[in-house]
Amino acid sequence: MEGRAACGVPQKAEKREETDQRDENGAAAIMLAFIAKCFLLVNLASVATSLQMDFNGGLKPNTLVTVYVEIPKDTPRFAVEFEHDKSNVAFEFNPRFDYIGKRYTSCNSMKNNEWGTQIDKRDGFPFQLGKKYKIDFECLENSYKVYVDGKFYLEYKGPVKPGKYIKWVNVWGTGCPYISASPLHS
Repeated sequence: MEGRAACGVPQKAEKREETDQRDENGAAAIMLAFIAKCFLLVNLASVATSLQMDFNGGLKPNTLVTVYVEIPKDTPRFAVEFEHDKSNVAFEFNPRFDYIGKRYTSCNSMKNNEWGTQIDKRDGFPFQLGKKYKIDFECLENSYKVYVDGKFYLEYKGPVKPGKYIKWVNVWGTGCPYISASPLHS
């Protein structure tokens, strides 16, 4: 009997440890789910999500970069930035939904952490809150042409041209962003 009881104790203890482990794992899973939910709420409330696409060897001229975005219903703005690093932005495409009561798109470049001259496009603002869009960027030799859902929207000729200088494109302030790049066909 003693042997059986001794054998039974570890088995019961193992079961208790398994149960305790499951309880700890369950509590941890619940806590992680709660934290993830809070993070998503905070993240979406503070201008949605961000996505970055790297260009190995730099962005080659005559490349089409396509960005699909879903604009949150409460975002003040979103941006697509062609960057060398966080202090050097070759082209920032920045639609704004309510800036001093106006809707417009700001285009700019940053060199060594200093923004250049901002160019604003105030007419023909194509974006609405809560909608999905396909934005094509034709990265040419001397400029960027922007199309929204297949319609020409603007051309930006900034001081920094497309090329090896650009290491990545970054999209922020939108939900569900998706980025692709392909050579332009002549």
